[in-house]
Amino acid sequence: MDDSNMDSEELPIGRRKTDYEKIKTPVHSFCILGDERVFKAKSATMFTAVMRNAYLEGAYVPYQVHPRHLGEAMKALNILNMAGANVTSPYKESAIPWMDELSEAAQIIGSINTIVIKKDQRKGYNTNAIGITQAFKSVGFNPANKPALVFGTGGAARAVVFVLKWFKADPIFVVGRDHAKAQRLVKKLGGEAIALEDLNQVANKVNLIFNTTSVSTFEEGEELAGFVQNLTPTNCDLVFDLNYHKPNNIWQNLAQKHDFDFRDGLITLAHQGSQTLALWTGTTIAPKEFLLALSST
Repeated sequence: MDDSNMDSEELPIGRRKTDYEKIKTPVHSFCILGDERVFKAKSATMFTAVMRNAYLEGAYVPYQVHPRHLGEAMKALNILNMAGANVTSPYKESAIPWMDELSEAAQIIGSINTIVIKKDQRKGYNTNAIGITQAFKSVGFNPANKPALVFGTGGAARAVVFVLKWFKADPIFVVGRDHAKAQRLVKKLGGEAIALEDLNQVANKVNLIFNTTSVSTFEEGEELAGFVQNLTPTNCDLVFDLNYHKPNNIWQNLAQKHDFDFRDGLITLAHQGSQTLALWTGTTIAPKEFLLALSST
């Protein structure tokens, strides 16, 4: 069959021409790529609800990707005509080689969580940093000149250290299971890498404790949870956990035990979601709409 002779008025089965005429905005397709944890993320529910409420036609789907197929998945974004994608753990750093271009912040941080696809080109952004920045502002916490302790060495930790450096927090301590990776992180972005065994030596010096690891309960990481349970911070003002909706949260328990303020990652997710959707569609929707969508899940 000669494709050039196909009727240009032919529409997909199940759709009428009038259906397309009713659409006020372009139909967008988005997704989030990650490992098996991707199905627990709230992103799909959040973006779907916000787009529906804003009358933005589109779909947002989670996909589990095996590490050896990451490159193929990135190429598939173009083949499937995706307008954009989110990237979550553990691919925030390893996805970078598959980008045609990076935003300035993504280049500095060395990780991405958002991809914009235009004219068959993939550009990587880091909206984690924007979400963290706005989260600090919304809770009234200014890290300037304050000591901070960051747990984790992955892409999210890189974004947190980047933001803390921008706020001029000082000093910034970074701790992770892989001490060599923590050392590489601080070499690139600044701060001081410390070993898990030395936690209590710095815990009583910091005003901020920020968890970027996937561990928020004993079931998720008994070793780290044990270290956190035994911390004795005395000067802390805020404990922040990028995870959310975790029962028996070790970070929340730490904050309550010592009467510190505690915040989870929902507020960060809402702010970075607002920025991400603006990058994808050119439409800016207030973070409160994303929080509303998250609260209803």
